[in-house]
Amino acid sequence: MTDIVIEGGDPLNGIIEISSSKNAILPMIIASLLTDEQVSIKKVPHIDDVYNTLAIFDYLNINHCIDENDTLHIYNQKNIINKINIPSNLTVKTRTSILFLGALINRNKQISISHPGGCSIGKRPIDIHIDSFNILGIKIEYDDNNILCTRKARHNYNEINLKIPSIGATENIILASVISDSTTIINNCPIEPEVIDFINFINKMKGNIAIDIVKKQITINGVATLHNISYQAIPDRIELITYALGAIITKGEITIKNANINHIQTDIGHLKNIGAKIKILNDSEISFKYTNSLNGINLITTEFPGFSTDLQAQFTVLLSVANSISTITETIFENRFHHIAELQKMGGKYQIDNKTIKIYPINQFKSAELNGIDLRGTAALLLAALNANGKTIIKNVDLVYRGYNKIEDNILQCGGKIIKISK
Repeated sequence: MTDIVIEGGDPLNGIIEISSSKNAILPMIIASLLTDEQVSIKKVPHIDDVYNTLAIFDYLNINHCIDENDTLHIYNQKNIINKINIPSNLTVKTRTSILFLGALINRNKQISISHPGGCSIGKRPIDIHIDSFNILGIKIEYDDNNILCTRKARHNYNEINLKIPSIGATENIILASVISDSTTIINNCPIEPEVIDFINFINKMKGNIAIDIVKKQITINGVATLHNISYQAIPDRIELITYALGAIITKGEITIKNANINHIQTDIGHLKNIGAKIKILNDSEISFKYTNSLNGINLITTEFPGFSTDLQAQFTVLLSVANSISTITETIFENRFHHIAELQKMGGKYQIDNKTIKIYPINQFKSAELNGIDLRGTAALLLAALNANGKTIIKNVDLVYRGYNKIEDNILQCGGKIIKISK
């Protein structure tokens, strides 16, 4: 367990280089299981979700290493994957472990994994994965502990209509069907940048996948083999905006390097409406600065290009110190308000009505002793602690390391006062 102590009240000023996207890299790592050739992924972030995924590689006897340039090299040998059951002590640490089903069922007749873990942010059923796999001719049986996946005869043509644009189910369908002699079409697919980057990664391995963003349709033309690749994933847009909010809420200014401006247009619009000063320096650099007054606004989480659920908690913190009442309606997960009780310990004023948080303005957060909850909620507590005067202790903060690379170093180099205490 890890605690963090933050002495807040100082502005964050400086330059931060954003890491490669967690949500793009994790499925890429798992997709490397589909080739017997070397896969190299550049600028891999040092986060727990990467290490937890690689722990499953160790269990499967897959050779890998991260070199001094933060490039992950995966060396796959033919038929090296010989274990068909991945135990719960490995899968419980990351939600992404569900994607091992799609990758490994392409190399085995049968694969079993324990139920995936991840943050407790609401119901995250796998029924869309199951329904999709059934259409692909893959039978899934599951109970409270395990998911058993058995490959039967492949169909020449598959069409899958997703009831919601599930990112995980879409990636699993791609992993399960990219090596085949069939064509698979996914309708109502997600169009998040991370999904598009994953498709680009597969295509650079000589896959054959097309995405129609307007129709929200993916067409997977199966290929016989995938090949070696060296690839760098897109920047992490959630990490980027989290640090941008850190600058604004502490009345500072941060310049972000390694940014993809196209991926954060919605967030830029919201921050401008709130009253932040934003300057695009070039295609990959952007600065965020506090102004004299911050306005309350109303937000609703939705799929890309809308307002991301992964930023809901962090924006709640920012809007708490705005000059008027705001609301945020959460439409993706039904249980993503755990951070509210912790923020109330810091003087935050909120009213929850079903899926909507009403946020009442306060001048500044107060220091307190807090408990980490989930990945994004704990990041929000860090932001509130940086705003507060005095010393805030956040206990059990380990979940934030699932998705934020060297977060203490980045805060320190921008003038924040933060100490990590490992127990």
